[in-house]
Amino acid sequence: MLVNNWSGGESSPANAKAFPVRSDEASETERFAAQELQTYLQKISGAKLPIVSEPEARRAPRVFIGTTSRAGAALAYLKDSAPESFLVWTVNDDLLLVGDACGKRREEN
Repeated sequence: MLVNNWSGGESSPANAKAFPVRSDEASETERFAAQELQTYLQKISGAKLPIVSEPEARRAPRVFIGTTSRAGAALAYLKDSAPESFLVWTVNDDLLLVGDACGKRREEN
């Protein structure tokens, strides 16, 4: 199982082999999404992966959630998409989960 390969069985950042990553300025929706991902990965694997901010996530594989610096191209791709669209994108060993929660990105542009 892939998730078991991502965790060292411990909840400390030093032992985790993957991290849910969010921006320091993450919205409430993005913070909730990171917590949900953490919860379900723990249910699947038994390991509670720490949620870290971008500066703390120095090595791959990482799961970037929401509006992070790594998500720039994905956000541009979503610009002309339908409200509440989302994108699951891989870049090397990283996974990007980017969404347009409630059409907010369209309203900001």
